[in-house]
Amino acid sequence: MNITIPRYTVGTDVETKDVKESSYLLSIGEVLFDNWTLKVIGVFHVTFNPNDPEQAHRTVSDRTMDWWMNRSDPSVFPTQAAYDFTWSGTMGFKQGMDLYAKNLFQMPKDGAVVRAMRGPDFDFPILKSCLRDTQNYRAPLYASPLDSHRTVERVLESLDIPPLTENEITSFWRGGQPIPHVAVYDAGLEGYETARMYHILHLIKTIGYDKAIETVNSWSTKLIDAKCGIGSEEYIPKLSAPEKV
Repeated sequence: MNITIPRYTVGTDVETKDVKESSYLLSIGEVLFDNWTLKVIGVFHVTFNPNDPEQAHRTVSDRTMDWWMNRSDPSVFPTQAAYDFTWSGTMGFKQGMDLYAKNLFQMPKDGAVVRAMRGPDFDFPILKSCLRDTQNYRAPLYASPLDSHRTVERVLESLDIPPLTENEITSFWRGGQPIPHVAVYDAGLEGYETARMYHILHLIKTIGYDKAIETVNSWSTKLIDAKCGIGSEEYIPKLSAPEKV
C-alpha cells in the first residue's frame, strides 16, 4: 500500500438534538483545506429548520436539549450566540441533504482527502443516516478517510509541537473569532488543526524537527500569507516529492 501525506483535509461537524444515529439534525459545517498551503479552499454550511415536519421521525434527547439550554460554563455548554446561530435555520431536511450530497461529489479529485471530525463515532453515523433518509444513497461519504481530531491533539502533544496560537486563529478567521458549538466554526478549527498537523509532520520529515518547530513558532506573530498560507513557501514544493532528512 502506498501511504502518503494527504493533500487535503476537510473538517466536518454537525449539531443535533440527540447523540444517536437517528438524531434530528440541526446543522452541518465543512471547511476544506489544502494541506500544502493551509489555505481554506472551500466552505459548506447549512442550518436546518429546527421544527421541520420532514424530521419529525428523527430522535430528540432530553439530555441533549438540556445541554443546549445550559449557560453555566461556556467552555462546555453553548453560548446564547451559538444557540441563536444554530437554531435559526430555515432549510428543509431533503433540500439541505441534497445540497450536502452535491458538496460531497465536489471534493477534490487530484489528491487524497482526509475528513477530520471531533468524534467520528458521533458525527459520521448521523450524517450517513441522514443521507440514507433523504435517498442520497450514492453520496461519497466513507469511513476510510476519517481522522479523529482528538488523535490529532494527542499526536501534537506527543511530539511537543506548539499548540494553535491566538494569532493563527485571528489570521484564519480573517480578524474574527469562532463561536464554539456552531458547526461551521468547529469544522474549521478541527480541519485546520488536522491540516496543520500534516503540514508540520511534512516539515519534520523534510527539514528536521528543530527547523520545523522554529517555523511553527514563527506563526505566533506571522499572519497567513494571501498566496501561500501559513508556513514558508520555501518548503511547500517539497510536499510533492518529500525527502528524508
